[in-house]
Amino acid sequence: DSKVIKEENLSENLETFVKNYNYIIDNYYGEYDEQKLLDAALAGVLEALGDPHTVYIDESSVDNFNIQLKGNYTGLGIEIYNSDNEIIISKVFTNSPAAKAGLQANDHILKINDQDVTGMKTKEFANIIKSNQNNFKLLIKRNEEIKEINVEKQNVIIDSVSSKTYNKDGKNIGYLEISIFADNTYSQFKEKLEELEKAKIDSLIIDVRNNTGGHLTSVENIISLFLDSSHIIYKMEDSSGVKEYYSTGNETKTYPIIVLTNSSSASASEILTAALKEEYGAKSIGKKTY
Repeated sequence: DSKVIKEENLSENLETFVKNYNYIIDNYYGEYDEQKLLDAALAGVLEALGDPHTVYIDESSVDNFNIQLKGNYTGLGIEIYNSDNEIIISKVFTNSPAAKAGLQANDHILKINDQDVTGMKTKEFANIIKSNQNNFKLLIKRNEEIKEINVEKQNVIIDSVSSKTYNKDGKNIGYLEISIFADNTYSQFKEKLEELEKAKIDSLIIDVRNNTGGHLTSVENIISLFLDSSHIIYKMEDSSGVKEYYSTGNETKTYPIIVLTNSSSASASEILTAALKEEYGAKSIGKKTY
């Protein structure tokens, strides 16, 4: 019996849907992926709600998103994509096992542990890495050179904050870019901010362009580095009314702050921008946020 949905205890409308679904999969002439069909059905249901902020994402996308939000995972420290049936490295994380082994962006992976990966989906490749093995032999092509690289699976920390210092007209300008508000973003931000302040910065640029958000607690803690506890940083409204949330910081900084935004700055990025503008007096530069 190929039916994956039972018709018991369903509403009349759902029963009609299930009958049609089961008829389709029983009579379709070709091969099909039942999980793909169900994913598409759920995506269609959410799309029909008409809410642009409510979408369905599949298991693979959820796994990748959760890794980004957690800020660390066990693996090699690479991002990959499939092009013309080839697995290609798009990014190598700093200080990762892959970086230490010498892997680089744009390397074409030909084999893993002597297994040809031609035509392999990225999810299949990822599942090999997620297996119980810890050591992997990769055969890669870099330009026209073929190399064999051994790499060991380890804990990988994903950097979500980068910093620079600029000197202009005798003034030190600090710069902090936040790519996502992950579990470990606050600790990275705090460490780099303290380094900039030790370097006696006169002003600070915080860049949240293309940062689509993340954990609310992460952005709360970052905002609290700049404001004392007398400042409201956001409000929440539900059926019981409006609740105010205050900074947990001990002091309010005094140097000027500029926040850089664009149309992909969303969610936690917008909370950061709005709170610093309204409570700190920061200015935002760039395009209107999401």
